[in-house]
Amino acid sequence: MKRKLLGSLFAVILAVTTMVQTVGAADLSTQIHNVMDAKMGNDAGTESTEASDIHSGTAQEVFYTADQEVSADSIQTPTLPVTLAPEATVTETSAYNAMIALKAQYPEGMPWTNDNTYRWRGYNYPNYIYAIGGGCAGFAFILSDAAFGDLPARYVDNPTYDDIRVGDILRVNNDSHSVIVLEKYTDHIVIAEGNYNASIHWGRTMTKDETMRTLTNLTTRYPVGAAASSPKPEDPSGVYDADNVDVDKIVEFVFRLYVTCLGRIPDEDGWFDWSYQLAAGQSNGAEVAWGFFGSDEMINKNLSDEEYINVLYVVMMDRYADEGGMNTWKDALANGVSRQYVFRGFAESNEFTGICKDYGIVRGSVKLTEGRDRNEGATRYVARLYTQALGRGYDIKGMNDWCNAICDGKHSPYYVATEGFFHSSEFLNKNLSNEDFVKVLYPTFLGRQYDSAGLNDWVNALNSGKSRDEVIAGFANSKEFGEIMASYGL
Repeated sequence: MKRKLLGSLFAVILAVTTMVQTVGAADLSTQIHNVMDAKMGNDAGTESTEASDIHSGTAQEVFYTADQEVSADSIQTPTLPVTLAPEATVTETSAYNAMIALKAQYPEGMPWTNDNTYRWRGYNYPNYIYAIGGGCAGFAFILSDAAFGDLPARYVDNPTYDDIRVGDILRVNNDSHSVIVLEKYTDHIVIAEGNYNASIHWGRTMTKDETMRTLTNLTTRYPVGAAASSPKPEDPSGVYDADNVDVDKIVEFVFRLYVTCLGRIPDEDGWFDWSYQLAAGQSNGAEVAWGFFGSDEMINKNLSDEEYINVLYVVMMDRYADEGGMNTWKDALANGVSRQYVFRGFAESNEFTGICKDYGIVRGSVKLTEGRDRNEGATRYVARLYTQALGRGYDIKGMNDWCNAICDGKHSPYYVATEGFFHSSEFLNKNLSNEDFVKVLYPTFLGRQYDSAGLNDWVNALNSGKSRDEVIAGFANSKEFGEIMASYGL
């Protein structure tokens, strides 16, 4: 893979004599120290201005053009020019290639709501009742047609995880949200979806357990008797092989992390420790990279969200951020997810998988531990409640507690919004008048400010003896709030 950034620095590093060695050739510690000594002997004092400026976020050279923003009004969804006869053979690979080819036309973060409709060619009356889909269904139908052309759709009754194939449309979260499967692994799926927070998203992962827990039904266009699903292994970059470790490349990989992530030449102890963990199979590429991003040294830099994301692009994708991607990740952080959650999105990217492959290491992943990282839709929903109901930003402990309660099924999203927030001591201690109380309910449950007539009706009802819980229920059971919950996949 051609290195696009820090080229001059690595040209010097790679100029040293190649020292490809395997673990079995000599003591591992000795090998690592020998490679480090060789590199530092040739590279001492070679830190460039590129390394020192790595956190500035100012692109010195453009390597990628940012996706253009597309307004909802200009979205066109014509019938796709793909025609496959019902007897045609479609594979999971061909389905993936056909769908991913549309990513440039429907880029990450592109506005997409229920107003965006599409006439589906998989319509198969009476076995499938929908001919036109809007929002999440419409986008899933577009990708489905790209993969399957004119092949008819059919339900799979009581599907198992084994039944799921690339290109299948899954109806999840109590039959409120449609997603389409881009990739399938033994332990998770990768999906594409429209109208997820009113926009298009590519690459969100759902674990096997989450998929089966939230799956309402499955629609497939693979013919009966088609080849069974062939999931990819859990780790897409392979399995550690102790007999085929390239110590020289591993040492270079860790050197690169010091320069691109921390902006400095490595200290000898840290360089050795991280290299040893990789060479001995104690850690994978993603875990070691998170060791840098989650380190005290990195935290003490006090990077803004934008600066942090810029570093992720350089380290994990070997390029500068595009505008659409930057805005998507900044929005995710602003709405409650942790920086580790965003890191994992980069760590599981095709770009970082390729980088790890170039350096001969297992990519792996990192395990998320916070409740707010379990379901991004639930996290955004709770963050919104903090803003609208309590009038403040979220606190991390409260966010984790509410998100865990939703994800574990302890509390429904409806309960969290009603009793959870409006019965909290913080809200009750505001001692709001009836009028101010109703004014809070409008943006929380209807997504808009009050109108005078409606405000007067509700206030009069309260003044006449109706309880606040009854009024809350009147708002929470509205069509508008149902649509708000559905927009978060809840």
